[in-house]
Amino acid sequence: MALTRLDQLEQAIASLPEEKQAEILAQAMVTAKIVQEMQGPAKITRANTTSELLNNWLKKKSKETARAYVNDITHFAQWMLGGKPHLDELELPDVMVEDCDRYLSSLLELEADGTITRATVRRRIASLKSFLKYAQETGFTLHNAASKTKMPKARKTAQKRVLSVGDVGAMLSEAKKAVKQAPTEFAKQQATRDWLVIKLLYIGAFRVSEISTLKWGQISVTATGNGKIGVVGKGDSERDVIIPATHLIHLHTSREGKNPLEPVFKSREGGTAICDRSIRRIVVKYAELAKLDTIPSPHWLRHSHATHALHS
Repeated sequence: MALTRLDQLEQAIASLPEEKQAEILAQAMVTAKIVQEMQGPAKITRANTTSELLNNWLKKKSKETARAYVNDITHFAQWMLGGKPHLDELELPDVMVEDCDRYLSSLLELEADGTITRATVRRRIASLKSFLKYAQETGFTLHNAASKTKMPKARKTAQKRVLSVGDVGAMLSEAKKAVKQAPTEFAKQQATRDWLVIKLLYIGAFRVSEISTLKWGQISVTATGNGKIGVVGKGDSERDVIIPATHLIHLHTSREGKNPLEPVFKSREGGTAICDRSIRRIVVKYAELAKLDTIPSPHWLRHSHATHALHS
């Protein structure tokens, strides 16, 4: 007689010898494991769209890191779909291994053309792999299609990204010259800001984001009269940076108000903090005025500080 009810099936199994029952149970466990593996992890996120998932993923990351990830994932979406689609048009479950491998190939072609660097290729692939891994871990997708995509090796750079002491001095001299030759009071204020930014990037080995978000409340005076700047770096790590008393005086000379939450370095419009892009423009501007052989980024000043301190 055909069994149509679960209780009848249970009774039929119970009537079998114990050895047969154990065999059926073992087979059922194997089948359940296979089904579970095919289904993937249970969905543990409320995100229903790619942009929602991306926002969740970026919540605990720094401002700079989050911005880079958004740019990288957006670039992948544009490559997948063509044009400039909304991020939610990218259906992550539809992304396959072949897509990720072809994306890597397209990035390597751009590198070969000189459009991007190997560092950019590696960063974009790392961003994609991390995001798709998060999508799988939260059950948003059943797989991480980029898990098998091979990360290209980093290229060895022949030139270390370090300026000489003379190069740093030349940039600061040009900034000082701009202060003295400023035709208006506003131009003088801007040139003074630029000089202070370059000086602080170098003597404090600060990151760009640490300079752009610096507020007066983070600056204090030590018992010896030097300046102490408390900053929060990558991974929420806190550190105190000691700066010479002379530079502390220069900083306070440029201060306009007494609000501890006021940004130390303001944009040209005033009121708002200077942005990361403006800091990069400042470094490039004075490097060009100093006629340096290689135009550096702000991060070169951080490397230069560490190298010069090591050999001093």
